Amino acid sequence: MKRIIYLYCLVLLICSRFALSQNENKQNTESSQINSTLFLQFRKLDSNLVRVELNDIKAVFADPIISLNKPNRFLVLARGIYFNNSDTNEKLGVFVFDDSLVSVLRTIDIINYAGDYTFTVAKIWKDTLTLHGESPGKGLQSVDMKYKLFFWDKYK
Repeated sequence: MKRIIYLYCLVLLICSRFALSQNENKQNTESSQINSTLFLQFRKLDSNLVRVELNDIKAVFADPIISLNKPNRFLVLARGIYFNNSDTNEKLGVFVFDDSLVSVLRTIDIINYAGDYTFTVAKIWKDTLTLHGESPGKGLQSVDMKYKLFFWDKYK
């Protein structure tokens, strides 16, 4: 009887470790999908793109008809870093992704970015997005940027 219980516990331990590794692989795949999609979006602007950094992701319940329990859009804030003739240029992009975080439904804005501020999605209220920029240690004042969101219009 002790052997059966021991074997049962061993099987449960192996199964749980396998499930954890599968979950980690899934998360790595999702983040690499987001990065590759963002890379393509930033690459459209300039072919000298070196890398993309993900700054912030916020879930949005944009269409309550589809689902009240799970987010159906995601706001993604990312930075594209370009290198051209020993010059580094950065752009900050705000994108609306679908609920699977695979495709970009809309590019809200892409701005030239000097790297002086650290931007985050501060507030999403109804159809307004507020980005907040802090400049830690640089002596600059904080910045708030507001955008109008129109989630129902997928094709703009």
